[in-house]
This record gives sequence, C-alpha cells and structure tokens, in this order.
Amino acid sequence: MRRSYTVFFQPVSSLRSFRAAQRFYSTVAGDIRIHGNPGNWRLAVPLPSEGKRVFTLPENNTIASFLNNLQVDDATIKSVHALDTDDVRLSGTLQNHYLFDSDWKLKINDTVYRVHSPVQAEAGRYFTTVDEKIQKSPHFKELKQFVTDSRGDRNIMKFQDFLAKCSSLGINEPEARRFLRTFHNLGIILHFEDHMELHENIFLHPSGISTRIEEEINWPTISLPIEEKESKLESWREELANLEEIKTNLLWLADKRVQAVKWTIFLGLCAQFVLFARFTWWDYDWGVMEPVTWFTTVVETSFTAYCYYLYTRSEYSNMDMRQALLSWQFDKLAKNYKFSVPYYEGLKKRVKDLEMDIHTQDSIF
Repeated sequence: MRRSYTVFFQPVSSLRSFRAAQRFYSTVAGDIRIHGNPGNWRLAVPLPSEGKRVFTLPENNTIASFLNNLQVDDATIKSVHALDTDDVRLSGTLQNHYLFDSDWKLKINDTVYRVHSPVQAEAGRYFTTVDEKIQKSPHFKELKQFVTDSRGDRNIMKFQDFLAKCSSLGINEPEARRFLRTFHNLGIILHFEDHMELHENIFLHPSGISTRIEEEINWPTISLPIEEKESKLESWREELANLEEIKTNLLWLADKRVQAVKWTIFLGLCAQFVLFARFTWWDYDWGVMEPVTWFTTVVETSFTAYCYYLYTRSEYSNMDMRQALLSWQFDKLAKNYKFSVPYYEGLKKRVKDLEMDIHTQDSIF
C-alpha cells in the first residue's frame, strides 16, 4: 500500500523568526513594578532560590550590569535577559533609563515577569502641554500682568472677574478659558475648570498651596530613601520618648495640685458645717440660723455652678470639674517648663505617618 504525505513549505526567514521568538517567549509568571523616585529607582525581583530581593537601578548604569548583579546574587540563574513587550531582546549596552520609558519583560531561566515602568504610570502627572498660539497672543503679557497684580490683596479671583477683564480686551469666553488653561499649565495660577465646586475660583498662589500640601504630607521625609527614613524614625522615637516622660511627670504634678485643691474645698465645707453648728446650738437658735444656712447654701451652689458654666460652656459635674482643673494646672506647668504641646502632638503624628509609610514600603517589596 502506498502512503501519501502532504508537505508544507515554510519560508526560511519566517522559520528563523519563529525560532527566535520561541527561544525567548514563555508565559508571563507575574507582574513586578519599579518603585522609588528619580535617582533612586528600585526593583524587587523574585530570584529562583534566594526569594525576592531589591535591586537599585542607577540611570547611568547599563542593563548588562543589572543582569550580572542578578546572576551574582543567585547562582541558580543560568540565563537572564531583558525583553521588550514584543519579546525582542534588549541590548545590554543600553543604559538603565531606557527601562523607565515603557513596560518591559525580565526572563530568568524559563520564567518571565512583566515589569511595569514608573514613567509609564506617572507620565500624566509630570508632563503637560502649553498652547503656543496663546503664548504668542498680544494679550498674553497683559493678562498675565493682570493676574500677577491681583495677588497683592487676595488669594482667589472669581472667574467672572477674569472674564470681565478679557471682555474689555475683546476676548470671548472660549478664548478666555484657553488663556486660563495656559496660565494653569505654566504654574502661574490654579484653575480646575472641570470641577463642579471649584471651577468658579482662580487660585492666585499655586506655590503657597503646594507648600501647604507638602507640609501636610511631610514631603521632605516621605521622599527619602528607606534607610534614611528608618534612621530618622529612630531619632524621632527617642525624642518622643523623652517628651512622653516629661509629659507624664507634668501630669503627675498637675494631679497633685488638683488633689490639694479638692482637699482644700472639702476642709472649707467642713469648717462651714462646724461654724453653722456652733451658731445653731450654742450661740443662737435654729430660728435665727435657718435663713442664713439656706441663703448661704443656695448662693454657694448657684454661684459656683454658673461660674463653671461661663468658663467651660458645659454643665457642672465633679468629674468634669476635676478634668478642667487638671487641664488648667497642666497648661500652667507646661508653660513654666517650656513644654510645647503642639510640637509634641505634631511629633506624634510625624512618627505615626512615617511608621505607616515604612510599613507600606516594606509590604510592597
């Protein structure tokens, strides 16, 4: 019996391309992401035998040096390559900054990881466009000067005020919005034209707003490398421990003073009782002392309770009275011993925020 065979011919060039792709391509095992900031980029790589390790990516070093560091750290790595998203091998002579422009792949032995670029994710926040036609307009400098001059006496300008100025120059509303958009992109003002509640306001001091935001999130600290953060956290903890000890001692002294005040009031009431008893049963009689005791008791109670209400804006109770006296004495002692309560509270917040930041960073890597 004769057997028949069907033969398919494949062009040589296509076969070579297929073999090259087959050589480098395999299923993606997972995603990893470059973290950090310019000048301090880091990549946590899952090594075959050593587990996850963090490697720095200096921008001026080559890709080959990074791949060599992987093989030095883990002897079980027989081959390691950097590929683009089309599985084309990247040259080792390229500098690391090429890896920050777009996503790529890292192939360790037969395992492939997709690496997400930081610039790819953050590009929209760092780059913007400026309308060159608006910049070349004869009204650009005049409107810019108008905005700059308005900063002297206010922080916010209403959109209608800006629109009125543009109308006096013969500029319609769509064109005025283009001017505002250009000023916003240049950092001269802040104008959130798509925000429902803020679109009517033009913020004239963008640098002041950014400074307040940086102070609120403690930007000089959270932008530090992890080693410097841990060192600063240790220093802050020591300072906070000293302040905690001082605060504890001041609270103890304040409590002793409050106890003295409470016993003084108690002894005063006892003396009043003994005095009224003598007047009632020895010097005079109940008929004489009854209106005196009633008047004294009512006046004492009403006067004390109302004075407490005027001072604390709350109803009188013994526990609230004690807490008010304790706070008053503590404030006096803190002032005498130069203990800054706002600085202490701010330090506690900074320590808590930095601990959370380091914990978050550790969980990422």
